[in-house]
Amino acid sequence: MDKKYVGLDVHMASTSYCVRDSEGKVDDEGIVATSETNL
Repeated sequence: MDKKYVGLDVHMASTSYCVRDSEGKVDDEGIVATSETNL
């Protein structure tokens, strides 16, 4: 199983996220509305 690392930048209206693999390459990134459903 590969390790993944997740970074979150949480604000009142939106949350930015970035997922990196064990080598530091970006797997996924984006911005979602900050809500219980999205988080």
